[in-house]
Amino acid sequence: MGQGAFLAIGAYASAILKMRFGVPALPAAIVAIILAGLIAALIGFATLRLSQDYFALATFGFGEALIATLNLAVGLTGGSRGLFGIPKLVEPWMVITVLIGIIIFVSYLKQHDFGRRCKAIRDNQLTAEILGINAFRHKMKVYILGAVITATAGAFYGFYISYVDPSMFGWMRSAEWVIIVFFGGRNSLTGSLLSGAVLLSLPEILRFANEWRTIIYCVLVILIISFRPEGVMGNHEFNIWRIIKRVFKKDNKRSLPDVGKEVE
Repeated sequence: MGQGAFLAIGAYASAILKMRFGVPALPAAIVAIILAGLIAALIGFATLRLSQDYFALATFGFGEALIATLNLAVGLTGGSRGLFGIPKLVEPWMVITVLIGIIIFVSYLKQHDFGRRCKAIRDNQLTAEILGINAFRHKMKVYILGAVITATAGAFYGFYISYVDPSMFGWMRSAEWVIIVFFGGRNSLTGSLLSGAVLLSLPEILRFANEWRTIIYCVLVILIISFRPEGVMGNHEFNIWRIIKRVFKKDNKRSLPDVGKEVE
């Protein structure tokens, strides 16, 4: 529940290094990403041994504490007014390229031994530890990786919209991501991508509905979580080649009876 904080770290750290200290954009973004990873290591070391509910509360507290710090550090961050005049250095094609790279990387991790061990910890941590898997170490790696990816998005975000303020990175931002993951399917990478595209564009699509659009959005999310708790995609991944193979198999099965009749 504090993932929005790492988005803030990526956005603010890279923008401050660029604007206040004259660091070029790429090195500034790299430093911001490394900083987010180090902070995640510290927070993870202190919180990852907690149970799920307490871990969520601890990360929520970290996120809100960071937002309060950004509001108080007026001389450095601009306070509640935010940072204006961040140079616009990011183009949409850059975002798409990095996104594709992250998708490929995460997909590889899921299919690798590391991903299989993470799944074992998710399904039954006690059994995984009995089999020799260090659950804490794997959780720490995943937590740091998530922070690094989020900080990368933050650096791109700041250099794209040219303005950031603390209200953009509060607990509502983190909750939005949690909803996206549950909506698409916790075990599906393509499910998260699909739900992210749908849920983030839905308020704009429903703009004609005025005040009703928020209600429609909430009702849709509640229906999905209630009647399909595993998410839209569940445990499945979208694979275009698998779909093509199934289509061709169906066509071949349909042609078999006709061939038999001709032989008779």
